[in-house]
Amino acid sequence: MRQILSISLLILVAISGMACAATPTPLPELKAPTVALNRVEVASYFPYPAIPPTPTPAPNPLALNIPLVLAWVFDVNNPNPYAVTLTKLQFATDFEAAPNEYFGLNTPIVTDAMAIPGGATNQVRVTVVYDTAAAGRVLAVTGGARLQALKLNTNDVIYKWWNAPANPTAAGIGYGVRASQGTAEFNSEKGNKIVQFDGKFPK
Repeated sequence: MRQILSISLLILVAISGMACAATPTPLPELKAPTVALNRVEVASYFPYPAIPPTPTPAPNPLALNIPLVLAWVFDVNNPNPYAVTLTKLQFATDFEAAPNEYFGLNTPIVTDAMAIPGGATNQVRVTVVYDTAAAGRVLAVTGGARLQALKLNTNDVIYKWWNAPANPTAAGIGYGVRASQGTAEFNSEKGNKIVQFDGKFPK
């Protein structure tokens, strides 16, 4: 009888142990992923005509419509032990016209979903096409007063922005750029998060 009780007790202990082993460990609450600007690359370059000697007027960027293609590369880190999915990324792209004086030219929005494994860092590349005509219009509408206050000429600023990237280096493209007002949306099995970010290049 004692042997039967002992065997029954062992069976119950074993069943209890298996039940405990089968119970999954609860996932921790979702920690906010981070987005950091890693670098900005010149993806494609089209030469801007050189300013001719006086008295010939400088070329008008509004009429030339020359493209400049930059790739903004971000490091997206997932600090959680489970996967998260980046569902939307958007930010303003600002160009430096004078020391610490930035002017926004574009606001890219990316809606391609990307799964990021637990504890991993993925890179997201956002390729943005600019052109001299659009840049001139944006500056005229949103930055005209600031340019005048800084004693800057629209044509000269655009000429600098389009010519400096002809010889990019690891240290930059010839002037500062920054991502501002950035937001990134994430989904996971433990909920959703919206995070804010910004960054400069070169840092």
